Amino acid sequence: MRKLLIILGVLAMVSPVMATPMTTFTETWESYPVGAPGSPWYTDTHMANGTLATIAEADHNHTPPVADKGFLVNDSGFAGKDAGNQAMLVPSGEAVMATNDSHLIATYYAKDTNQSKNGDWYFELSLGDVHAPRLIDLPIGQELANAIPVLAYCKPLKSTSAGQWTDEVYFFDGKKWNSRGTFDSKTTWEQFGMDIDADSAIVTTSLGTGQTYDSPLLYLGGFDRVSINTKDFNASNWTSIDDISISGGYVVPEPSTVVLLGLGVLLLAGHVSRVKVRLPQGR
Repeated sequence: MRKLLIILGVLAMVSPVMATPMTTFTETWESYPVGAPGSPWYTDTHMANGTLATIAEADHNHTPPVADKGFLVNDSGFAGKDAGNQAMLVPSGEAVMATNDSHLIATYYAKDTNQSKNGDWYFELSLGDVHAPRLIDLPIGQELANAIPVLAYCKPLKSTSAGQWTDEVYFFDGKKWNSRGTFDSKTTWEQFGMDIDADSAIVTTSLGTGQTYDSPLLYLGGFDRVSINTKDFNASNWTSIDDISISGGYVVPEPSTVVLLGLGVLLLAGHVSRVKVRLPQGR
């Protein structure tokens, strides 16, 4: 009982400082030269064919003659390849948790350059170096046996055969893909959004004015990074992404850090329980 009281007391002192509001993560791609972007972006280790690229004159807020930049998700140079980048939202050992009081909101813009076929892209929030399975590997109606720590919003190719691309977009809830509307922006920019709370996500296209879907979540944990990638892309056009904003939620220790903290508390409790206090003896 004494150990339990000590543990509860220490946790009570620690818990108020374990959660802090997240600083907004934004990316406009303007600060990088044309080519592979620099820090905080790095090559996704799962994408064997390397990094994606920053390009000029593909900007959501493009104002000629200034060569504003965007992020090239795919083009004919990525045919049959997996390529992608990741960026950390918080330092190692921390995670961003969405709550009902502080939603985690992620928005970005995407644009395709051809009215008949759309290239694929995957936009993901995850805890660790984890990715949602491709839609062709986990079709609609199937789900994983156990949830994995990632939420994803994508417009994938249905297969690697010519003529099989689709306008549909999909949301991965931790265990399965869900159809969530269509990618309507052909040659114009469209905004996509995920408004995440403790157990669900409001998924939108053209945030606030377009299609909106309430999606229950089967992964309920936190996130420490954002990923953008293309998988086995084969269409002869390209798609770009721009103006990412991720805000809200609370920063907390990742589960492994919490476990170590708990072990430390237990060790402290065991140590305190063995301390013998000697009081001065009266004469």
